[in-house]
Amino acid sequence: ADGPAHLRRLPDTGLCNATAWISTAGSHHFALPEAWHEACENLPGPPTAARWKGQNWCWEWMKHAGCYKTGGTLTWTEAQQRAAALKLAPPLTEALMQ
Repeated sequence: ADGPAHLRRLPDTGLCNATAWISTAGSHHFALPEAWHEACENLPGPPTAARWKGQNWCWEWMKHAGCYKTGGTLTWTEAQQRAAALKLAPPLTEALMQ
């Protein structure tokens, strides 16, 4: 079955769920206040994270602290709250990252 135009199927690599749809729309950009935009690009990233220019480390820390460390049991809001408590993402009152 065909999915939405911005989604495609993964090749059968044995590494992921080949029946899952993935986005081909590119990286997500968050509407962050300028101070947080700069801070999120200049934070040190988790040691195991891939790196590229302009990377949003707040988002990476949200995934690291709120998803990978918890086995995916938190919502994105809870993940942002956890990362914000560590000063690694903006508080929900300043910017919502979802």
